[in-house]
Amino acid sequence: MKLVYHPHEDADRIITQERRWPELIGALSAITDVDIVARHQTYPKPPAGAQTALNEIIKERLAAFGWEPEPRLFEPGDGPEWAMDFHDRSAIGVEVVFNHNSYSPLILNKLLLARRYEGVKASSRIRIGVVVAATKRLKKWGRMDGSVATFESFRDTWLPYLGPIVTMPVMLIGLDAEHGDNVWDLEGGDFRGTVSGIKDAGLERLVSDGDDSESDAIELHGEDAETSPQPTLDDA
Repeated sequence: MKLVYHPHEDADRIITQERRWPELIGALSAITDVDIVARHQTYPKPPAGAQTALNEIIKERLAAFGWEPEPRLFEPGDGPEWAMDFHDRSAIGVEVVFNHNSYSPLILNKLLLARRYEGVKASSRIRIGVVVAATKRLKKWGRMDGSVATFESFRDTWLPYLGPIVTMPVMLIGLDAEHGDNVWDLEGGDFRGTVSGIKDAGLERLVSDGDDSESDAIELHGEDAETSPQPTLDDA
């Protein structure tokens, strides 16, 4: 899929110096619409949107490169039971965000703690954070719930408003609905969607076919691959 980028605090200069950065963008950019739909169709009761399948694929591909999944920030009893989504075991902390938009400040705060707070486990400390989120186009293609945060919501709202607090480099990566010359069919019907997601995508004519259940935004965790070109700072 196409990746678009937005740097915070000089992240574009810093992250290209990290040796595992090409692994990350290679793993993400190699994912296709066919991969996501195929995974989605394996579920006995497929979720309303694409985010469960996409989140699972990302986890598998980064794990194949040896990235640590869900490293805890604190030792038991030393702090909240928070974890990042991935750590490259060196410098980069990654949050893959298909959560409800209201969780976005906490996503950024976890990365900030991993960079700045001395009480964080030494093995979970980072130098730079990465937030991976769907663009509005991918959210529409995947019929994700209307409450799901996007690349644009981080770029245009959360980072500008929280920027004075987020005193660390953060690279925002947007996952966009195209791969090479193939622009994914935004009007397709591979996912049933929720009423909220369908309305948010401007596809109200499909509401009668939508799932009117509550949001399927992924909750916070309690608890592969060609090398893509270096980032072009590209507004989605």
